[in-house]
Amino acid sequence: MSPFFETPAHRKGEKNFERARAAELRNDFERAKEFFRDAAKAFDAHFAQQKQAGKDIRPSRLAMAGICYTRLGRHQDALNVFDKALSVKEIPDAYLHAGYASAKLEDRAKALHYWTNYPNWADQRIIATA
Repeated sequence: MSPFFETPAHRKGEKNFERARAAELRNDFERAKEFFRDAAKAFDAHFAQQKQAGKDIRPSRLAMAGICYTRLGRHQDALNVFDKALSVKEIPDAYLHAGYASAKLEDRAKALHYWTNYPNWADQRIIATA
Protein backbone atom coordinates (compact mmCIF):
# COMPACT_ATOMS: atom_id res chain seq x y z
CA MET A 1 0.00 0.00 0.00
CA SER A 2 1.24 3.42 -0.90
CA PRO A 3 2.20 5.74 1.96
CA PHE A 4 0.16 8.40 0.15
CA PHE A 5 -3.06 6.42 0.29
CA GLU A 6 -5.81 8.30 2.05
CA THR A 7 -8.85 6.54 3.43
CA PRO A 8 -11.91 7.48 1.35
CA ALA A 9 -14.34 9.85 3.08
CA HIS A 10 -17.23 7.38 2.88
CA ARG A 11 -15.15 4.76 4.66
CA LYS A 12 -14.25 7.22 7.44
CA GLY A 13 -17.93 8.00 7.78
CA GLU A 14 -18.93 4.34 7.97
CA LYS A 15 -16.25 3.44 10.53
CA ASN A 16 -17.06 6.39 12.77
CA PHE A 17 -20.76 5.60 12.46
CA GLU A 18 -20.07 2.02 13.62
CA ARG A 19 -17.96 3.32 16.51
CA ALA A 20 -20.71 5.75 17.51
CA ARG A 21 -23.36 3.02 17.55
CA ALA A 22 -21.07 0.79 19.62
CA ALA A 23 -20.47 3.64 22.08
CA GLU A 24 -24.23 4.11 22.40
CA LEU A 25 -24.60 0.44 23.26
CA ARG A 26 -22.05 0.97 26.04
CA ASN A 27 -24.04 4.02 27.22
CA ASP A 28 -21.03 6.21 26.47
CA PHE A 29 -23.06 8.98 24.87
CA GLU A 30 -20.39 11.67 24.97
CA ARG A 31 -17.99 9.45 23.04
CA ALA A 32 -20.80 8.46 20.67
CA LYS A 33 -21.47 12.12 19.92
CA GLU A 34 -17.80 12.62 19.03
CA PHE A 35 -17.92 9.67 16.64
CA PHE A 36 -21.21 10.88 15.13
CA ARG A 37 -19.63 14.32 14.61
CA ASP A 38 -16.60 12.76 12.86
CA ALA A 39 -18.85 10.53 10.76
CA ALA A 40 -21.07 13.47 9.72
CA LYS A 41 -18.02 15.47 8.69
CA ALA A 42 -16.76 12.56 6.59
CA PHE A 43 -20.17 12.00 4.99
CA ASP A 44 -20.42 15.72 4.20
CA ALA A 45 -17.08 15.45 2.38
CA HIS A 46 -18.17 12.28 0.57
CA PHE A 47 -21.45 13.86 -0.56
CA ALA A 48 -19.59 16.90 -1.91
CA GLN A 49 -17.17 14.63 -3.79
CA GLN A 50 -20.00 12.59 -5.29
CA LYS A 51 -21.92 15.70 -6.30
CA GLN A 52 -18.85 17.16 -7.98
CA ALA A 53 -18.26 13.89 -9.83
CA GLY A 54 -21.94 13.64 -10.81
CA LYS A 55 -22.33 10.30 -9.05
CA ASP A 56 -25.14 8.88 -6.96
CA ILE A 57 -24.76 8.14 -3.27
CA ARG A 58 -25.62 4.75 -1.83
CA PRO A 59 -28.87 4.79 0.16
CA SER A 60 -27.17 3.05 3.09
CA ARG A 61 -24.67 5.90 3.36
CA LEU A 62 -27.46 8.45 3.17
CA ALA A 63 -29.25 6.65 6.01
CA MET A 64 -26.09 6.50 8.14
CA ALA A 65 -25.47 10.20 7.55
CA GLY A 66 -29.08 10.99 8.42
CA ILE A 67 -28.78 9.17 11.73
CA CYS A 68 -25.58 11.10 12.46
CA TYR A 69 -27.26 14.38 11.61
CA THR A 70 -30.24 13.52 13.80
CA ARG A 71 -28.00 12.71 16.76
CA LEU A 72 -26.23 16.04 16.29
CA GLY A 73 -29.42 18.10 16.01
CA ARG A 74 -29.06 18.72 12.26
CA HIS A 75 -32.67 17.69 11.73
CA GLN A 76 -33.33 19.41 8.38
CA ASP A 77 -30.10 17.95 6.95
CA ALA A 78 -31.24 14.57 8.23
CA LEU A 79 -34.60 14.84 6.47
CA ASN A 80 -32.92 15.84 3.23
CA VAL A 81 -30.75 12.72 3.14
CA PHE A 82 -33.47 10.41 4.48
CA ASP A 83 -35.80 11.55 1.70
CA LYS A 84 -33.10 10.80 -0.89
CA ALA A 85 -32.46 7.37 0.62
CA LEU A 86 -36.15 6.50 0.84
CA SER A 87 -36.73 7.53 -2.77
CA VAL A 88 -34.41 4.69 -3.78
CA LYS A 89 -34.85 2.03 -1.10
CA GLU A 90 -37.15 1.18 1.80
CA ILE A 91 -34.89 1.50 4.87
CA PRO A 92 -36.62 1.01 8.23
CA ASP A 93 -34.11 3.09 10.20
CA ALA A 94 -34.59 5.96 7.77
CA TYR A 95 -38.35 6.02 8.45
CA LEU A 96 -37.80 5.82 12.20
CA HIS A 97 -35.20 8.57 12.42
CA ALA A 98 -36.87 10.79 9.81
CA GLY A 99 -39.99 10.71 11.96
CA TYR A 100 -37.92 11.72 14.97
CA ALA A 101 -36.22 14.55 13.05
CA SER A 102 -39.62 15.78 11.86
CA ALA A 103 -40.96 15.69 15.41
CA LYS A 104 -37.97 17.70 16.63
CA LEU A 105 -38.78 20.26 13.91
CA GLU A 106 -42.36 20.28 15.27
CA ASP A 107 -43.79 18.94 12.02
CA ARG A 108 -46.25 16.42 13.43
CA ALA A 109 -47.85 15.59 10.10
CA LYS A 110 -44.52 14.72 8.55
CA ALA A 111 -43.45 12.70 11.61
CA LEU A 112 -46.70 10.76 11.40
CA HIS A 113 -46.15 10.21 7.68
CA TYR A 114 -42.72 8.64 8.24
CA TRP A 115 -43.79 6.54 11.19
CA THR A 116 -46.96 5.23 9.55
CA ASN A 117 -44.93 4.23 6.50
CA TYR A 118 -42.49 2.22 8.62
CA PRO A 119 -42.35 -1.11 6.76
CA ASN A 120 -44.39 -3.95 8.20
CA TRP A 121 -41.76 -6.47 7.10
CA ALA A 122 -39.13 -4.93 9.39
CA ASP A 123 -38.17 -6.71 12.58
CA GLN A 124 -39.45 -3.95 14.87
CA ARG A 125 -43.09 -5.04 15.04
CA ILE A 126 -43.85 -2.73 17.97
CA ILE A 127 -42.78 0.28 15.92
CA ALA A 128 -44.60 -0.92 12.84
CA THR A 129 -47.90 -1.23 14.71
CA ALA A 130 -47.57 1.88 16.90
